[in-house]
Amino acid sequence: MLLKRRKGNKPLIIGGLFVLALSFLTYEQRGDIIQEDIKQRIQTLDLGFSSPQSYISLLQNFSKILKFKILGNAERPEMERIDIDIPLLEYTKLLNDRDEAIKQEVLSNPSDVKAKIRFEDKVYRAKIRLKGDLPDHWTSQYRM
Repeated sequence: MLLKRRKGNKPLIIGGLFVLALSFLTYEQRGDIIQEDIKQRIQTLDLGFSSPQSYISLLQNFSKILKFKILGNAERPEMERIDIDIPLLEYTKLLNDRDEAIKQEVLSNPSDVKAKIRFEDKVYRAKIRLKGDLPDHWTSQYRM
């Protein structure tokens, strides 16, 4: 028996385009959150500034910062590692608090969740919560 393959698969392509269009229509990411994520992501690169007011300082010291990023600095001590372990169900509570705070634009009644902090081969039990009451503390996924 000789099987022939059909050229083109229109229903699959149309279905894929429909799913893609539907996903764009139902995506609820707010522009201000995306902007804050980009800003915070840049700041995690340790470029020498922590707020928009210090951009001038960043531009003035650009050559020093570039040299430091490429060559490093032997005088700067190595940072010690701190690990924060949060059980998944507890972390979900933090994310729910964040989502609610983003909707209300203020953090009210944040949940304290259980966590373990590991530092220098020691483990400490801790309770943690979202930091700050105003949106600039928890809007970005990089800084909550």
